[in-house]
Amino acid sequence: MKRKLMAILGLLCALVLTSSLTACFGDPITFSLDSSKFNSVVAYDQAIDYNDFVIYTSEGEAIRVRPSMVTGWNTKSVGDKTLTVMYEDMIATVSYTVKYKVDFIVDDQAVSTQYVLSASELEAPAGYVFELPEEVSDNMELVGVKDETPVEVTIAFGEGSDSIPVGAQGVNVPVTVTGTSDWTVAASNDNLSIRKMSGMILVEANKVGVTQITVAAGDQELSKDIVIMPDSLTINESAKTYGIENVYTIGRTNVSGAVSKNILNASCAKAGEGFAENLTWTSSSAKATINNGEITLAQGVGSEIVTFTAEFFGVKASFAVRCVYDGVNVNTYADLYTATKAEKSIVLGADIAFPTNVAEIKYETIHTTYDDTYYANIGKQSEATIKVLLQFKNDLYGNGYEINAHNATLGLLDATGALTSNSIFRGPLNFVALTEKDSSAASVKGQDNVCFGIYEGVTVNNVILKAANLENDLNELLYAGTTVEVFGDNVTIEYSRIMNGRTVLRVFGDANDANKVITLNVKNCVLSGAREFILRMGSNAFVDGQEGNISPFIGGTSSLPQTKPGESPLIKIKNDKAAKPANYEKDYIKTFVNVSNTVFKDAGIFAVGIDSHFAGKALYDAIKYVGKLGFEGFTYWKNLAKTSYGAKLTFNDEVKMYNWKKIEDIDSSTLIEINEALLGDNDIIKMLTLDIGGLIGTAKEKNPIEFSTVVSASGYVHAGIAFFGGGKNYGLFEDNANTGLNGFAVSLKDVDKGSLETAAGTEPFYFNIYDGENTIFTPEMQESMSDADMYACIYNK
Repeated sequence: MKRKLMAILGLLCALVLTSSLTACFGDPITFSLDSSKFNSVVAYDQAIDYNDFVIYTSEGEAIRVRPSMVTGWNTKSVGDKTLTVMYEDMIATVSYTVKYKVDFIVDDQAVSTQYVLSASELEAPAGYVFELPEEVSDNMELVGVKDETPVEVTIAFGEGSDSIPVGAQGVNVPVTVTGTSDWTVAASNDNLSIRKMSGMILVEANKVGVTQITVAAGDQELSKDIVIMPDSLTINESAKTYGIENVYTIGRTNVSGAVSKNILNASCAKAGEGFAENLTWTSSSAKATINNGEITLAQGVGSEIVTFTAEFFGVKASFAVRCVYDGVNVNTYADLYTATKAEKSIVLGADIAFPTNVAEIKYETIHTTYDDTYYANIGKQSEATIKVLLQFKNDLYGNGYEINAHNATLGLLDATGALTSNSIFRGPLNFVALTEKDSSAASVKGQDNVCFGIYEGVTVNNVILKAANLENDLNELLYAGTTVEVFGDNVTIEYSRIMNGRTVLRVFGDANDANKVITLNVKNCVLSGAREFILRMGSNAFVDGQEGNISPFIGGTSSLPQTKPGESPLIKIKNDKAAKPANYEKDYIKTFVNVSNTVFKDAGIFAVGIDSHFAGKALYDAIKYVGKLGFEGFTYWKNLAKTSYGAKLTFNDEVKMYNWKKIEDIDSSTLIEINEALLGDNDIIKMLTLDIGGLIGTAKEKNPIEFSTVVSASGYVHAGIAFFGGGKNYGLFEDNANTGLNGFAVSLKDVDKGSLETAAGTEPFYFNIYDGENTIFTPEMQESMSDADMYACIYNK
């Protein structure tokens, strides 16, 4: 009895329409229904299928239900019924409901089946038209047709997600579609990856730009633009670094006069479709307009820095551009020469090398601006000319590009470095020469040929001007000429590299008026690689020597300080600023060079040479004071002794001079070239030989107290600034940069070079250099400095 009671309670505790029934108090048997066959809703007049019922014992044995075990099956009427299953002494019940089965038939196929107790429960399936009966008393079929009435479909996007950052994933774009469950979504490009979800679209942002997503349902479509935002914008990021200044510069036209297409490129990471098309540009100047990145400059003169801004839906980037309103954009040598001839402002857009074919190289020939008395003496004054490869009479903006004259200078030499018939540059003019058999036995050199001449009011900005390539040592530069010569007043050279010439930068006065005062400003530059001097400066204005006063004082001499016998008044001025007359610069100086935040590096002689006119007796009248000495050429050494006006060099801010050299490597032999084979006379050689390094070395030997530390213990001397020439040198050096250079005077007589005074003059040489032992900047420091440290004074300003 206990077993029977537990079985009945267990079966009644379970839901009979689930797939299993378990006992509440133990589990002696389990009653399970096959849910795939039996349903709690049974069609009217449906026969029983005993296979739907299986009894499982507690041991898992399956016992099929037999008709004799079942009572309560009645489908002849509708309503709720109970079926009873008996097995041995166990009883279980199953509830079911009998309903009328109604099939909805369209085109001979059932589109829906409904079980109802009455006609009021019938509902025509959506999309079809049926006539529903008023009563249902049996299973039945209803025949209908498709509903051809148009279904109104609506589509709407939810708020938000109009813009998303690039790289975002799983962004929800809400969308509502009514009237149908069948809708699609598509993207206009691959900026977005999209996935349709219930009531939304999941979006992944792949590229920056604008993408249109379109939802379609029925005959309806609705689109929405989604902006994929960049992290940031950059402008001209892929372009080169724009030189030392790092300012991009553009001109208005090309050489032919056609307005140039100057383009700025705005970019971002992962740019896609719709990025460039939706950029907007603005300009800070009405004279420089921009459209789709293309800049148009108004016709005018001068230049200004203009800020152009690119914007993509609120994300902005700005870029500063120097706009040269009268500038010509130049990319080739031919255009460069044409533009210089037309005296145009030039903006470089590429590195430019001179042609390899000498026939294509053009240049100007001008009369020397230096003293041509010797050529007048020999009746060849018309031959006192130099060649200038390019004349810049308007501004030059380089964008950091290079103009390289190598093919016109060293490129025309033979393999040994000797001159050929094609050579354009053939060395400097002679200031004076001693000839023998039509060859020069000895010569003092004057003005050299010039690669780049700079004239009145010109600004040279952010360019590399190179006379030649330098492969091994500075001796290669013998025929490279002067890299840059300044021929006019109010010239500025800024953010530029001037390099690799016999002289790198020469400044001696105006091209047309020797008495004109000129000023050159050099700032944020690298001046390097000179066979002689990196900067050589002086004046083309002279006072002729007179009998008994071969090296005369120049204007305002009464204001010069009193000196002891044998003491130069000019040296006194250099050593004692208080001794300088109030009007000294006005009365004596014709050339002013102001240098700031600039590096001087690698000179064969000194970094700076402040020159004065030779004024020896032999130059005034060699026959009278020297005699012929076997050379008819001495006849022409007449009226050559003069005093030149001075040049003033000023250092401001920071100026670095990297020119520590072994004393024997200071090679000034090119200033006075000697052909010993032709001279054949030691006295003449002594009279003409100029060895600046030797002067310093001998000075240390002769005057060990004053010169004890000029040369370092390792044999290095700092070849900084040399005042030289032998005639009165009115040059000045003002050190506002606090370089710590020390001044030393060297008398030619005191260093056993008294014979040189016969040609050069009696005035002492003067040097501003670092103390070889006590300076904070040593040769070892120069050797070990990194480029970043070496050029910090340029880039950090």
